Amino acid sequence: MLIHKILTTREFLNPLLSKSTIKKSDFQAFVENLEKLKKTNQNESEEHQKTEIRDFLKNSYDYNINTKANIDWSIFKDGKPQIIIEVKRIDNKSEMVTQSDISKKAFFESILYFMQERKEGNDTLKHIIITNLESWFIYDARDFEKLFWQNKGFKKQFLEWSGKEILDFKTEYFYREIAKPFCENLKNDLINDVDLRCAYFDITEPKTPAQQGAMYKILHPDHLLKEFN
Repeated sequence: MLIHKILTTREFLNPLLSKSTIKKSDFQAFVENLEKLKKTNQNESEEHQKTEIRDFLKNSYDYNINTKANIDWSIFKDGKPQIIIEVKRIDNKSEMVTQSDISKKAFFESILYFMQERKEGNDTLKHIIITNLESWFIYDARDFEKLFWQNKGFKKQFLEWSGKEILDFKTEYFYREIAKPFCENLKNDLINDVDLRCAYFDITEPKTPAQQGAMYKILHPDHLLKEFN
């Protein structure tokens, strides 16, 4: 079974980036934007909460964020989506991944969008984010590449489904009959579980300045777009 290997933001970062300094004014703006995000009304619609997330990222880092097809948000660079962001409403517990449960619709959706981008020839993907505004899960696209796109069996199933070579080509079929069984039956040679590295943080939990700094860095283009040299 595919399971989360949860890492802190500091553990997930490049060690040199983790030690790099932050411009004080940029960090202060990030903290202010984060506090505003925390105040989002939980009773608002998913579209409203999605907009708050977009504004937080744009105002903190000046990202080029837009939708593409069914992807909630993409961060674009050089005309291509390089970050896939899947958003769930705060109270949508049934579809949102958790630290202990990856087998949720939000994860299967992120797999689908990754595979669709790869099918279109996009080989510049850097990270995948799943968030419900409060909890954030960040995955390296290289891990998705290895687990899904480079798996011949899974790729074949996806291409047959996306090419409408089977009777049911609705997205729910992909989630239920292709992605979910694949993830739940994954095994490696030594143990039954297969780990997927994931940076996790919750913006509602108290944070020290150092932890806030790590959050700032993990969402920064140096990390998300892998621009750090």
